[in-house]
Amino acid sequence: MPIGVYVLALAVFVVGTDKDLIVGVLPSIASDMHVSVATAGQLATVFAVAYAFGAPVLAVVTSNVDRRRLLTWALAGFAVANLVSATAPSYPLLLGSRVLAALTAALYTPAAMAAAARIAPPERTGRALAVVTMGFSAAAILGVPLGTLLAAAVGWRAAFVMISVLALVATLGLLRGLGVISGHGVIGLSERVGVLRNPRVLRLLAVSAATQCAGFTVLLYLGPLLAETAGITVVQLAALLIVFGVAGLAGNAFAGRFTDRFGPERVLSVALIWVTVALVAFTAIARSLPGAYVAVCVWALAAWMVPVPQQARILRLEPRASAVAISLNSSAMHIGSAVAGGFGGVIVEKGHVTALPIAAAAASLLALAVLVADARLKRRATSIAAADTVQ
Repeated sequence: MPIGVYVLALAVFVVGTDKDLIVGVLPSIASDMHVSVATAGQLATVFAVAYAFGAPVLAVVTSNVDRRRLLTWALAGFAVANLVSATAPSYPLLLGSRVLAALTAALYTPAAMAAAARIAPPERTGRALAVVTMGFSAAAILGVPLGTLLAAAVGWRAAFVMISVLALVATLGLLRGLGVISGHGVIGLSERVGVLRNPRVLRLLAVSAATQCAGFTVLLYLGPLLAETAGITVVQLAALLIVFGVAGLAGNAFAGRFTDRFGPERVLSVALIWVTVALVAFTAIARSLPGAYVAVCVWALAAWMVPVPQQARILRLEPRASAVAISLNSSAMHIGSAVAGGFGGVIVEKGHVTALPIAAAAASLLALAVLVADARLKRRATSIAAADTVQ
């Protein structure tokens, strides 16, 4: 495998760590900036909104820029954005730095995926994509807990400095290890918007947005939630985040096998039912530290079983529609994260932090309802098409 693929993966690890680091440092930022936890949570909301709407637009605007130059400059900008976050003297400046970090991440990540597919030999394209994608998994298992522990020991600003330094190291790695990248055709903005006229695509994206909203509503405010129910410390939160990542890897692996065997719709339905039940029972189970481990593990296993069958459903669309829908799926998920940040923030602000899992369960139930409706409409369309063929 070309060394460039591993450098791309390192940078994805850094981006993934930055995206979810707010989970572990939220109370510290709120205290230091003299804002409420709910207000601090909007740092994640603006990141998600900027990423969701910035990714498709930036991809088109920079379509003619050399890929190696684009990747290195985007990552260097990402390092600067995190350095600004680390030194921000006020909440508004910190908020602005998160927007800059999101836009540079939105510029880097899709381009990195495409670059990995192009620099790897044709017979290893899938492996190259898997290596780069593992950067996000590693962020969940290692990056976010490490950043949380560093924040607990030294302060939340040190965690952002760590990300900035790692991003600069990855930038140097791209300059040295990434060669010339061949053609880079980009789907136009009008074509992306045109696909949204397909009702089935809209339903698929709605499921992604709703499930992401369900997951992030709890994950973003996991620290305050478990501090309320189980009295956990920041160090214990870091350990729980490791459990979340490891259980997620297991759920992802199970989903791959089950999707091949039983089909994506069935696996996705079971996963969403499981997620909903786990969220409803979350607060009741997480009344102690052992209970918190059980609640997080059971929930994470189910939650991480959702992406694989959902991606498989998207790939079963018409080839042109599926290609665009995959690129829009990331935006849909970040919109879900943004809604979760705002929605969860309102609940926390009202003093009902223990109600977060129930609110998240409602979003999961909505995703299940859309999935069931989509299956029925799909069967009806198939029946009508079959009847027309017979006539």
